[in-house]
Amino acid sequence: MIRLAPGYAILMAIACDVALGQTTSAMPENLVIARHTFFDFGPPNDFYEIIQVDPNGNDLSVQRALLTPLGQACLQPPTVELSSGVLHETMAQLLASKNPCTIPEKELHWERKR
Repeated sequence: MIRLAPGYAILMAIACDVALGQTTSAMPENLVIARHTFFDFGPPNDFYEIIQVDPNGNDLSVQRALLTPLGQACLQPPTVELSSGVLHETMAQLLASKNPCTIPEKELHWERKR
């Protein structure tokens, strides 16, 4: 998890092949981004977003789920919003040809502390 600011965090999970502490340079095929947003006013205070990107032929299939927990009882029920779309590009184009699987472990730990 990468902490960006107080109350705002992003978790990015990518299937990377790891062998003996070294990562391969192959671009990941799938991508999952999970974001937790916290506001100190409310309720609800927490909001969760999950974005999944999967290959679909020559395109990328994108699915998004936005989850809002229960707010005030009887006034704000929990909600789930689902949406999907297609990107007409490759994973390398989406990630600007930067492979997140090649980020050194040291940089990941530094980013986590930031």
